Amino acid sequence: MLDLNTLFYTSISVTVLMSLLNFVTWRANKTIPGTLLYVFYPVVILTSLLCFTGLNSLPMGFSFSLGLGNSLLLLASIIQAYALCKFFEFKHASLNVFIAATFWLIIAFWWFLYGDLDRHSRILIVDIHRIIEAVFLSYLFFNIGLKKYPNGSYIYLFNFSLLFTV
Repeated sequence: MLDLNTLFYTSISVTVLMSLLNFVTWRANKTIPGTLLYVFYPVVILTSLLCFTGLNSLPMGFSFSLGLGNSLLLLASIIQAYALCKFFEFKHASLNVFIAATFWLIIAFWWFLYGDLDRHSRILIVDIHRIIEAVFLSYLFFNIGLKKYPNGSYIYLFNFSLLFTV
């Protein structure tokens, strides 16, 4: 069984590697839409992980760092969805609905962090967002990606099926 510190350091190192790989991919494919934006996806995740590792070291304390880390994770999903929509040249109102729902969930998370102080609701908000994200990305890959990029679509659809079985 891995302890929490090992998991955090492993996540940070994998995210740094993912950032470097995305940067190299962007350098090789500068003309493909969405690749530059996708470089920022792991950088925002890395910033979020760093917020989680320094939970008690910030002067604002535990709650602010927790809220900032979770907000950055939710914003990273917006970056990922927007970059994939640019890559697929997908222009549909569902992206705006996804972005609006994510911002609403970020506000709700902060409310339950400082206003109502309900840990169960904060966990539920993050879980609801993951389900919404999986549904939106699966919709995106089903409608567009499966025809053009079947291998990448199979990975996202496998991820979607794992999410719903858990």
